[in-house]
Amino acid sequence: MRSNDLALMPHQKIHQEKLKISPFHGLGIFDDVGTGKTISALNIVNNHFKVRNSPVLLLVPPTLFEKWGTEVRIWCGMNVNPVTPNKNGMKLSSGINILSHGKCHGDVPNKIPKIGLLIVDEAHHFRNEETQSSKFVLELCNNADERLLMTATPI
Repeated sequence: MRSNDLALMPHQKIHQEKLKISPFHGLGIFDDVGTGKTISALNIVNNHFKVRNSPVLLLVPPTLFEKWGTEVRIWCGMNVNPVTPNKNGMKLSSGINILSHGKCHGDVPNKIPKIGLLIVDEAHHFRNEETQSSKFVLELCNNADERLLMTATPI
């Protein structure tokens, strides 16, 4: 079942429209806890695959890794492909890939593949530009055609 088959609230649909008109090819969702940021993001994923066949990368906290996998199966009807970067690079499948925040603390890989859509959940974890993990996420953003940053934590 895909998100288009399920009822979305109006505030969950608006993020897709905002991303479409963004001159930056990116969007920040800073809604409160429990407002459906994950569902909004997966609606964007479904729309991404309607117009593109490029990889999606979900960057999520380790504690939400399983939850995101479950939500992807429910809302997108797909499985996620876990990604493990190393210093030489990282490989993405053409579908939905998932990477834990915990795997972003090492060296930034020498080669980062092109990402069609990057979704960073709990993006406030990467607000210190001096950390290795923030540098890694910046490189992911630079290699993404579209990017979506989400957090309920005031920055």
